[in-house]
Amino acid sequence: MSEQGQHTGNEPVRNDLNISGMSTTAGGIYRNVRIDGMAKVNGSLDCSSLRINGTLNMKGSVATGEMTVNGMGTIEGPVKASEIRIDGMFTLRGDVSCTNLDVNGKSKIEGRLEGDQIRIGGEVGVKGDVQCEAFYTEGNVKLEGLLNAESVEIRLHSVSAIREIGCERIDVRRIERGFWKNFSLMGAPRLKADLIEGDDLYLEDTEAETVRGTRVYIGRGCKIKRVEYKESLQTDEDAVIGTPLQV
Repeated sequence: MSEQGQHTGNEPVRNDLNISGMSTTAGGIYRNVRIDGMAKVNGSLDCSSLRINGTLNMKGSVATGEMTVNGMGTIEGPVKASEIRIDGMFTLRGDVSCTNLDVNGKSKIEGRLEGDQIRIGGEVGVKGDVQCEAFYTEGNVKLEGLLNAESVEIRLHSVSAIREIGCERIDVRRIERGFWKNFSLMGAPRLKADLIEGDDLYLEDTEAETVRGTRVYIGRGCKIKRVEYKESLQTDEDAVIGTPLQV
């Protein structure tokens, strides 16, 4: 059942779209869209909110204020939203642009990801570059491109991989969680990277080809082939560094 929104000026009338069974529909302009069943959408959606509790397979773009995923599915086109929260399992095949992204489920993004605040508590893979102001994860991430952020905080309990990191500040530490603190099905908790570059770098349990920074701390569990630093380099006795070089 659809509920008609208010019509003001030349703006189109925005109805609600609620799908509770199996349905195939075209895209359109709506107020609130809620998927509780199995939906196929052929076209783009422009809506105030999109809530997916069931399954959505969509060929088109999404422009929305708030997107919440508790179910599963795929969106083939780009997504632009203010708030995105993913607690289910979802694949986004296009570019994603948002103010805040919060993932506690499992998500795959095959394009670029841009946002202000990105928080990962689940599992996320991104094929394109990631651009944001603040990036925080205590989940499992695999970023195949460049992560460019002002602030990066990574709390490790499994293996994460980020090809390149460019930032003002990065802080990488292992999460200590009782019995699990030294055990993971994927091996010891660690971050793998080709290049980490920034001003203030604090690294633990990190494997990297090159680390380049102004003020650098290489802590326990690190294996770094080359460290280039401008002002200071501090190292833990447990860290392994191939070539340290002041530049």
